[in-house]
Amino acid sequence: MLLRSVAPANFKAKKRTTSIEHFRCVLAGKIDAAVGVGSMKTFVPNPESKAVEKLLTALGTDTQPVSVRVVVTSHRAKEGYCYQNVSEKVRRVGGRAQLGWAIWEHDSDKGGLFIEAERHAVYDPENGQPWIDPTPNFFADGSRCEEILFIPNERTRDPKSTVVEDNIRVPLVDDPQLVEALKLASELIALRNRARSEGESDAMKLEYVQLGGRYSSALSAAEQRAGRAPTIPIDMEFVLAADDGDIEAMKRTNAFRQMLAATPPEKHGTLDALLAQMVKEKKGKMSAGMRAVIRKGIRGIEYRNP
Repeated sequence: MLLRSVAPANFKAKKRTTSIEHFRCVLAGKIDAAVGVGSMKTFVPNPESKAVEKLLTALGTDTQPVSVRVVVTSHRAKEGYCYQNVSEKVRRVGGRAQLGWAIWEHDSDKGGLFIEAERHAVYDPENGQPWIDPTPNFFADGSRCEEILFIPNERTRDPKSTVVEDNIRVPLVDDPQLVEALKLASELIALRNRARSEGESDAMKLEYVQLGGRYSSALSAAEQRAGRAPTIPIDMEFVLAADDGDIEAMKRTNAFRQMLAATPPEKHGTLDALLAQMVKEKKGKMSAGMRAVIRKGIRGIEYRNP
C-alpha cells in the first residue's frame, strides 16, 4: 500500500488522494478512510538516480528496475487492483502475472522526500513481447501515468492473500518528522489488517483517525521544512460539521483555513463548490455511534502543524 493513501477494499490504491477526498472517506465512517498527502508531488523516478540506488540497497537486491508501459485493455480494470487486473487479462488471452515492485518517488520543491517500493503485478505475454501494466494509474492533476518503474521479484507476496503487506519506504532527507510519518504509515496499515481480521468498531475507527492525524502532522512538518505547502491535518470538527450539513461551521475550522491558504485566490470559489458537494454526499451519513466516539475523543486529536 502506498503512503499517499489508505484506500478502500484492497487497501492499495489510490496513490494520489487529495485532502478533500480524504475528508469524504472519513465522513463515510470507514476505517479505510484515505490519509491524504496534500501537495506532495509523486512521480516515476529516474532508474539511474541516487534515490533508486538507495531503495535497491534497502530491498537487498541488485536486480535493476525496468520501465513498463501502462496499457489498459479492459474497461473493467480498476486502479489499485493490479492482481485482479492481471489475472483477468491472463484468463482472457493467456500469458502470466509477473510479480515485483512498482517504484514511486515523492518530492518537495527543494528535492526528494522519500522513495517507496509498492508490491505490484504486471502482465507477461510469454511470447517475447515486453511486459505491460494493465492497471490504470493517475497523478494528482488527473493525468494518466503512461509508464511505471518496475523491479521483478516473485517473492513480493501471494496474489491471493487478503493481508495488506506494507511497502518499503526510504527517506531521502535527514528529518525526524519524516521518519516518524513513515513509521505511522506502517502503523496505519497494521491497524487496517487488524480491522479486517477482528472487524471494524467505532473505537477502532477513531484510533485510525487519530493515527492519521499524527501522520498528517508529522508529514506536514517535514514538507514545510522541505519548502512545500504542508499537508492539511485531520480536523474532526470539520468532519462533524460536514455531517451536520453546516458549511459555515466547516469554514470556521483549522482545516478549511489551511485549505484556503493553500489555494490560489482565483480558485477559492472551487472550495465553496467542493464543500457543497461534500455536504450533499455525506450529510447525515455518519453513524450515531461514530459521532459519539469522535466527540468523546476529539480533544485528544492534534490538529495543528508541529
